[in-house]
Amino acid sequence: MNGHHPNARHARRVTVLLLFCAAQTSFAQEQITPSSIAARGLPVRADTVDGLGGEKDARSWFGFYVYAVSRASIGAKPAYLVTMNYTSREKGSFQSDTLALDAATLTPLWRRFHARTDSASVTFTGRHATGWSLQNDRRVTIDYELSETSFAGPMLRWIAPALPLAAGYQASLSTFNIWRNKDDKGTITVSGAEVVDIGGKKYDAWMIQSASGARTWVEKSTGRVVQVFTPDSHKGYWLVKR
Repeated sequence: MNGHHPNARHARRVTVLLLFCAAQTSFAQEQITPSSIAARGLPVRADTVDGLGGEKDARSWFGFYVYAVSRASIGAKPAYLVTMNYTSREKGSFQSDTLALDAATLTPLWRRFHARTDSASVTFTGRHATGWSLQNDRRVTIDYELSETSFAGPMLRWIAPALPLAAGYQASLSTFNIWRNKDDKGTITVSGAEVVDIGGKKYDAWMIQSASGARTWVEKSTGRVVQVFTPDSHKGYWLVKR
């Protein structure tokens, strides 16, 4: 994609930017961990999300994403499959990302990412990650021991229903970055409540603001992400629930 549409790297970052705020604050923060989310589990559903350029209108539509969580059985044990599939207006089917998780503990089992140019294959033994990733012709060998507090990145979109979101709520978390073979640490901060209008339907939402300028709106009643704005070098772009 060109113009102010997100490139492939931006598209990969969407799930992490949904809830990540890189700035550290002086306030006491809750530590979010996989074990603190596991008891509630992940919502099982699919969300279709339209991508719009900075003007947020039909003329700037550049494609759509389907984010989903489904149940599966892996090695005779219950599991979740967390997926993302992106279809570009210009290029058609463009990216897919699948993360398998142990349903009881949310421990990652494996992850596979496929795109026109970039890809990754990672296997987890316990919390030890091995495999490889390829981004912009740079190949990274994956060999990393995840901490007990570390999430696998793609699942962050789905943890909001388990969080006590409220104005002023802050928490810290970390995610394993397969493109850099390391943990990324950050915080989430709820800046306040806002009514979001999408196609004439109104959603009562919490708004999360990040230090990068990214904003995420989470529906209060369901924990569903209804829209995201991500800045870039042009006018930024929106991901808006259908």
